Amino acid sequence: MKQLFILITLLAYVSTASAQFKQLAEGSRIGGGKGQAGIFLLSNGHTAFVYELSSDKKGFQLEFYNTAYKRIATKPLKPAALSDKDSELMTCNKLGADLLVTFEVTKNDTPFLYRVVYNSETGEMTNMEKIGERGKEPKNAAAARLFGNVPSPGFYFDISPDEKFYAVATMNSFVEDRNKRIELALFNDQHKEIAHSFFKSPQNGKFKYMRYEDMAVSTAGKLFVLAEAENTRSSGGKESDIVLAELAPGSDEAIIHGLEGWKNKEEQWNGVFHYNPVTNKLIYFYERAFRSRSKTCLLTIDAATGKVESDTLIRVDGLEPLYQEHFGRKAHLKLSPQQLRIRKDGSYTIIFEEVIEHRTTSKIGSSTIHEHDSELCELVMLNYDNSGKLSSRYILPKKHYLYNDMRLGFCHGSRPGISRLKDFGKEFNVSLFINSISRPAVLFNDDPENEENIKKGKKLNTIRDTDNCDAFYFPLKGTDLFPPRSYIFRKGTGRGEHFPAYLDIADYDEAGNTLVTLKHENSKSRRLVWLQL
Repeated sequence: MKQLFILITLLAYVSTASAQFKQLAEGSRIGGGKGQAGIFLLSNGHTAFVYELSSDKKGFQLEFYNTAYKRIATKPLKPAALSDKDSELMTCNKLGADLLVTFEVTKNDTPFLYRVVYNSETGEMTNMEKIGERGKEPKNAAAARLFGNVPSPGFYFDISPDEKFYAVATMNSFVEDRNKRIELALFNDQHKEIAHSFFKSPQNGKFKYMRYEDMAVSTAGKLFVLAEAENTRSSGGKESDIVLAELAPGSDEAIIHGLEGWKNKEEQWNGVFHYNPVTNKLIYFYERAFRSRSKTCLLTIDAATGKVESDTLIRVDGLEPLYQEHFGRKAHLKLSPQQLRIRKDGSYTIIFEEVIEHRTTSKIGSSTIHEHDSELCELVMLNYDNSGKLSSRYILPKKHYLYNDMRLGFCHGSRPGISRLKDFGKEFNVSLFINSISRPAVLFNDDPENEENIKKGKKLNTIRDTDNCDAFYFPLKGTDLFPPRSYIFRKGTGRGEHFPAYLDIADYDEAGNTLVTLKHENSKSRRLVWLQL
């Protein structure tokens, strides 16, 4: 049986391994070193490229490209009015044909959130405005966070799936009034505030501490925010609750939903929260405690009523026998939840990844050094239709080793925006999911030899840098449990020739079937490249 399975897999690989994408154009080259960058394909077909300049020229650069991939504007990302302020780039997001940027600016020890909007047709700034403010932190703030269970203050941002609305949540942890510790603001695509409220402590102010968890904005312009309300033994008795706030356009007070049908709410500790525009449901993909282990669940909430519809256990244990049939009995899948991605037709994909933690302790003289390394291994993709029925599942074997980098569940995050560039050769640890209805796929860098290792059910080569890596494309179509792969660029001609990509800096437009990312130009630079799948 194993030999037959390997033969079927081999035939699938033979037909696709040499394929490559069509390159449409190349853009700017950026230098080496550390920094941040982001790429955004906007609704008018234009591209925004944000990247951090080298250390001798501090700051971010913004470039716009038109539909012919010609650069039409280049300028500093930070407006001149903020250039002399103590400011930090928070988020970059696309909103239709605009690029929406937020900066946290500190004046007299008070943090403010500034919104800056750029028009991609002209490259000009069309709006700069203060949209959030936090109070000054007291002198004992660090101790309060560490020992007093006080959540860290911060600004949070999200956009509706159709890019027509967006919201800001402000965590004001040190405000005296417990009913004003989470502030909510909702905006339309004309950047006008259409609703504003506070997330009040539930049950008539019963809980002293409010902790922001996550939020989602609907296509009807409603904002939904999950928060944990908590008391300690010294503040009314140790107890907690998780509640949902709903803020509608035109409203100045958020409605609080108790989520009474959620039986496992006290056991949850981490997750991602999304809105499904087709079903009008809110989905919380989360981990919960279960004895000495954890379980992964999917909570579904009716956005029209705020009531819990279901809390479903996501089972992946049935995949391990199939995995062992191919790789042997000693092979195991120790999976951590990572992402939930919803498509425009309401179908969605749940993504797991095997994360293996390595801890080492060493002594240098009288000092003890503790190091935490991680291995990012098999990806498991579960595809569901918009009714919640499992339609397909896939395993993508890989073995990426990260030094001094501890990863946990949901470590890939759920929000688009700016990602940090790493040192050259360290781009291998990112897997890009193409969230397409017709062309769903996963992309990552890998050693080409691992293709043969997977066919034969052998142990994979561990990837520690990109020296021997190429960028590969794995279409999530068909019935093969282990999807075949294609080269994104092309297969090297030998003599160590390889073509990896920096897939953490990428965007995909389904309408135009266009992927834009960064590829290695040479050992000291990366270049912007547009591809067609």
